[in-house]
Amino acid sequence: MPAESRPGSNVGVCVLVAALLASGGWLAYYAARKSPQPETAADKPLGAFQAEAKSALPGCVIVPALNTAMPVGKSVMWCSSFQIAWNKMKNDVIKEPIALIGAEEVAAALNNAPQGEQDLPAGSYYAAAGAIKDGIAETIRKEMAQRFPGARPPTFLSEKAAPQTEPFLAYAFLAVGMKFTKLFDDQPDGINFRDSANKETRVKAFGFSAHRPNSEELAEQTHVLWLKNSQSPGGVDEVVVDVCRDSQPVQLVLAILKPKPTLAETVKYVQDRAAGSSSDPKLEILRIPNMLWRVDHHFSELEGRYLQKPTFRSYFIFNAEQDTEFRLDRGGAQVISEARLEIKAADKNAPLELIFDRPFLLYMKKRDAAQPFFVMWVDNAGVLTAK
Repeated sequence: MPAESRPGSNVGVCVLVAALLASGGWLAYYAARKSPQPETAADKPLGAFQAEAKSALPGCVIVPALNTAMPVGKSVMWCSSFQIAWNKMKNDVIKEPIALIGAEEVAAALNNAPQGEQDLPAGSYYAAAGAIKDGIAETIRKEMAQRFPGARPPTFLSEKAAPQTEPFLAYAFLAVGMKFTKLFDDQPDGINFRDSANKETRVKAFGFSAHRPNSEELAEQTHVLWLKNSQSPGGVDEVVVDVCRDSQPVQLVLAILKPKPTLAETVKYVQDRAAGSSSDPKLEILRIPNMLWRVDHHFSELEGRYLQKPTFRSYFIFNAEQDTEFRLDRGGAQVISEARLEIKAADKNAPLELIFDRPFLLYMKKRDAAQPFFVMWVDNAGVLTAK
């Protein structure tokens, strides 16, 4: 493929979708976070790199369910660890789909999601759920120490909850990675990444160029699964790439395309195109941005929501948390993620918590007057100050 027609050269609004699609087992240990940073993602066992923890990634939305609407102008990240924890709570504790008051759509998306443990390589994950009073927290720590001896022992807010609140928890951990058969070349000049608003930012990158001695081997390693040329000469509208065709059992797919209404639809569109194409044009130039980050996230759309099931009517979600690390460089890709979903009954002796997160009435009146002088019913966010 000539340099002037390389993927992305004439793409307008686009989204970069990086999907780790697993079908078997590549076990990697979750090493101490303070270990020296390896040269590449494939140099040391998974988790040996160190990334600064953040409560948010700039311009990125973390979603609990893959079937989530794509926000305009935002990156979107989803990992199955929270879905697996939700499935454990649903199947082992609640024993039916989890219905939440005030978060019906999110709960339905999680209840109906097809993703789960079956999508992960054997030996690369751990999941459990149960009651604090039955010792589930200690069981999780013991079994995690056996399966992932380098991992930090999990801690849970449920252990500090009042006994009369009878807390339950679900926990999921995954550590999955893949390494490229041949190391790609670091690109000393990086690339200018152009976002959906056409703002360019210089970022680190890896790949290869046709004039390099090992370019033929690296070009053969990369498999173009789908290519849709634009009407402009040399332009590309869509492209789907298997970065390393020989990697087993994990596949890393990158795609440039216009995003679909939801993240799940975007992934399905890419998978359908990749499955239905037999073309494999030869690449002369490849540039892929590096990534190294860790984000600790709370799903606030779920926290504080009460369960609708009669036997759990007084229970609410008080912790819905997911911590995720990701690295992508010339050596491969690695993801580590753990999720906690904790519920407890409302403590009648505890201080009352009030969150005006649904329609409410507001009025102002003179204290000794019979009638108010200002009244408002707040039904939607149109009158509220956007964050």
